[in-house]
Order: sequence, then C-alpha cells, then structure tokens
Amino acid sequence: MPLRFGAGLKGKVFDGFLSGTPTVMSPIAGEGIVVDNAWTCADPDSFAQAAVELYSDPDLWRTRQSAERVLCRNRFDSKHWMPGLNETIQQALENRAVNRERNFIGRMLRHHHHRSTEFMSRWIEAKNKPLK
Repeated sequence: MPLRFGAGLKGKVFDGFLSGTPTVMSPIAGEGIVVDNAWTCADPDSFAQAAVELYSDPDLWRTRQSAERVLCRNRFDSKHWMPGLNETIQQALENRAVNRERNFIGRMLRHHHHRSTEFMSRWIEAKNKPLK
C-alpha cells in the first residue's frame, strides 16, 4: 500500500530499506536520501507503474534491495558522520546567534508565535471605530 503522506515519511522510507522492501517514493520523500531523484516518481501514473514493475520483476526487486543497502551503508552509516558530530554541535552552539539571525522562517515563526499581528490588527480596528 502506498504511503502518500504523514508524519515520519522519511522514517517510513528507511523502514522499507531496513526491512529489505524496495521503495518507490515521491521526490519529497527522497529528498536528502537518494541522489539525483533516483527511485522517485513525480506523478501518480509513473509512481504506480514503477511500483508494479518493481513488484512484478524479481531481478529488479533484488537489484533495488542491494542498491538500497549500499546507499544506506555509504551515506548513512554512523562511522561516516559520528567522528564530526561533536565538532558540528560545538560550531552550532558557538554560532547560534548568527544562525538564528539568518533563519528567516524561524524569525517569522517566533514573531507570530504570540499572535502579535492579530492583536495589532484588532487595535487598529478599534482605533478607527467612530466614537458613539
């Protein structure tokens, strides 16, 4: 059954990799996982066709299983990223003020967190009401 959306989509992709179930995914699901949108399908027809081909062809199934294992080993094995993790965290801590300043979406969300613009619009509306 296709998993179209929902929390943990990337987790679902990795669960498929982990269980040896070859995965057909949308470009969003493959973002940050597959290179050059390999194994992704942008529209429902190509998605369905790729899933049927994968399910119907045992050789393609085994080839994809193997390729997904290699992908996980080469890109996501902890031995690749663990040595630099402490340094990455330390740099993030040291540069957090600059990083926060550059994070436009985060700043925007913090600005709207307390509904400031809603209350400003209410104040303007009340200010412009004629006195009785």
